[in-house]
Amino acid sequence: MDAIPHWGYIDDLTQVKKRDFKLAAIDFAIGIILILVLFFGELKINFMLILIGIFGSLLPDFLLVLLSFFPESKFLSKFDLIHDRFHKKSLNKFTGITTQILTILLTLLTI
Repeated sequence: MDAIPHWGYIDDLTQVKKRDFKLAAIDFAIGIILILVLFFGELKINFMLILIGIFGSLLPDFLLVLLSFFPESKFLSKFDLIHDRFHKKSLNKFTGITTQILTILLTLLTI
């Protein structure tokens, strides 16, 4: 999923601000609420699989936040280089948000 072009909050991990964490927390909360509203009680879907999906989708971004606290980490620096290869850095907010919305709509249509 991370290879789908999208927009993020933080452009420079060396300059993470409290506002960035607040935006990420709000985004996370909205995502969890939407997942629970859409899938909770759905007998066809195993809730553990949903939790695994949430964990897997958040892990790359969590590792990047750790890099802002541990910039000397060779593992996290290498991960950042690999992660950057999947992202389109020249993507503007409109295009990034549009691809995110289209991905959500296509996902909902397949349910």
